[in-house]
Amino acid sequence: MTQKAAWLATVLTLGLLSTAICGCSGGGGSAGVMSAAAAQPNRSGGLPVPPGPGASPSAQPAGSAAPPSSPAPMPSVEQAPPTPAPAQTPSPDPILVPTATPAQLPPAPTPAPTSTQPPIFTPVPTDAPTQAPTQPPTAAPTHAPTQAPTAAPTAAPTRAPTPVPTVRPTATPAPTAAPANIATKHVLTAAYVGVSGGTDLAPHLLAPWLSWAETSWQLNGPVVGAGIKAMYYTNPNRAQPADQMYSSTESSFAHACDGSRIKSNYIPNQYLMQPSSAVTHNSWASVVARVTPGAHWDAIFEDDTNDVLYTTAQPCNYSAAAWLADSKAEQASLNAPIIYNGLQIANQMTLNQNANVIGGMREGCYADSSGFPKIWDSFWVDIENNELAMASQHKLFLCLGRDFTQGDVSIDGRTYAYASFLLSYSLTSSVLWENYYTISHFQVEPETRLVALNPVVPSPVSISSLQLVGGTYGREYNNCYIGGVPVGRCASIVNPDRYNSHPYPYGTKYRHSMLLSGGGVWDGGTISTTGPAPATSLPPLEAVIAFE
Repeated sequence: MTQKAAWLATVLTLGLLSTAICGCSGGGGSAGVMSAAAAQPNRSGGLPVPPGPGASPSAQPAGSAAPPSSPAPMPSVEQAPPTPAPAQTPSPDPILVPTATPAQLPPAPTPAPTSTQPPIFTPVPTDAPTQAPTQPPTAAPTHAPTQAPTAAPTAAPTRAPTPVPTVRPTATPAPTAAPANIATKHVLTAAYVGVSGGTDLAPHLLAPWLSWAETSWQLNGPVVGAGIKAMYYTNPNRAQPADQMYSSTESSFAHACDGSRIKSNYIPNQYLMQPSSAVTHNSWASVVARVTPGAHWDAIFEDDTNDVLYTTAQPCNYSAAAWLADSKAEQASLNAPIIYNGLQIANQMTLNQNANVIGGMREGCYADSSGFPKIWDSFWVDIENNELAMASQHKLFLCLGRDFTQGDVSIDGRTYAYASFLLSYSLTSSVLWENYYTISHFQVEPETRLVALNPVVPSPVSISSLQLVGGTYGREYNNCYIGGVPVGRCASIVNPDRYNSHPYPYGTKYRHSMLLSGGGVWDGGTISTTGPAPATSLPPLEAVIAFE
């Protein structure tokens, strides 16, 4: 403020001195001072004020209200002695005038054409241009270009790309870390519904646990309506006088070389039929046609296929290959999907070559009777290889167990059968059909709710691929579920040796085992993973299903 006051006093003194020398007390002198003073706000906005940080040159005219007050103090200062004026006048003129005029205020010469005073008043704009170009240009470029460009390019390119590659890759292993429930609640199952030996429960009550039902024509609609696949039983290969397929045409029967009809050793008055007979073909087609109107059959079951066992005699001039070929032709004659019986017969899977064959059955599968609740050694190996082979050919494998013991007291045999089934099963082709007695006559057990997926050994060609060091057979699965709920990894281990124990192969890797309670699913039977840790050795004909 001291510098500004001194500068103002100097200007006023010079003005008064000029007026005194000129002898113009009003008119021209006053007009010259006012003209010069009035011209200054257009450049600097009155008295020069140093701009603050961040101010821009365009903001300076905001103070243009100051100039009208400049003439007011002039009359009171006219009496000041003019003596100091000559000492200051020559000094600023040659220095300030050339500097101020070219720097920022080109219009300076315009308001001073009438006298020599304009060069005297040029010091007024001199300080303003001197300070304005120095600070505002510095402040404006520093704040505007430095911050704005830096914030925009830095935030957009840096943040946008960074989250994208980070989030997407980490989401990939999520299904493994936290597996979700699956829609499949049980393995494929089969049972008798509404026929001899089967349950009388309504099909819609069975649907949560049942995949296939052997049923009657009368129940076809409710079974199919419940989402269960329907199968109709036929036997074109054996017939009794009361059967629908019994014929009076002699050529439809198989004969011994003495010309007599061949009978069954076990079922009275049941005859072996001739598979090459056109009468047999037509009779079979006629039976299927009678149960087809208004019904939908997912399969026609053919019993005793290519089977001459347990009869009173062998057909005359019998050839296994020729009989198999005749059986194959018999199947091809029927315009319907077929599931045949007799996978235990040699070369029986040749029948899979027929386009209308969708599967086959193995009777006595892992459990043959109450007297033989566990199949052993080479018989067991043959069943396992049947199951693997049918899966590789994408044909259904119906595993029919024939142990009729009460289910709730057969937990050991059930564990052995199910562990054996799991070793070589396919979720889409292996069908478990058991016969353990239950009060409801619905013979589906709770262990079928255990679904094992993603095996460590995905597609073994032979069961020998699953034999482990020590002699047991085992297969591990990466993802296991009970009723569709994940329970982690599991393993099925079987010792089919009829006489010898073998060491448990997986050490302490699995800490729990399958625990079964009660009988069938409809009769309160349950399954859990809370059984004890597997023992270090498996006795003869024992099995365990282990969980982590």
